[in-house]
Amino acid sequence: EAIAKIKQIKPDLCFLGTNAIDAEHGITDNDWEVVQLKKAMIESSKKVVCLSIAEKVNSVQPIKVCGLDEIDLLITELPAEDPVLKPYHEAGIKVL
Repeated sequence: EAIAKIKQIKPDLCFLGTNAIDAEHGITDNDWEVVQLKKAMIESSKKVVCLSIAEKVNSVQPIKVCGLDEIDLLITELPAEDPVLKPYHEAGIKVL
C-alpha cells in the first residue's frame, strides 16, 4: 500500500537515507521492503539527494537500491574535497 501511495505523488526532491553507498555498487540496503520503498521514491522524484554518514561511504549491503546515475546530490559530513569522495564526483554527483 505504501508503494502505491508513493507512486501517486511526484515530488521535486527525494531525501534518501542510505545504508550503504559504493562507487561500483551504488546505493544498497539489507531490507527487501525498505529497498522497494526507496526504489518507488526514487522513481517518483525529479531529483534524489542521498544522505550518508562517512561510515557508510564505500560500503555495500546485499540488495541494490539504485546506481549512482540516479543520484543527483550526496550530502555527508566529510569535506567535499575528501579523496574518498572522488569516485562520486567523477560519477557526476554533486557532493556537499
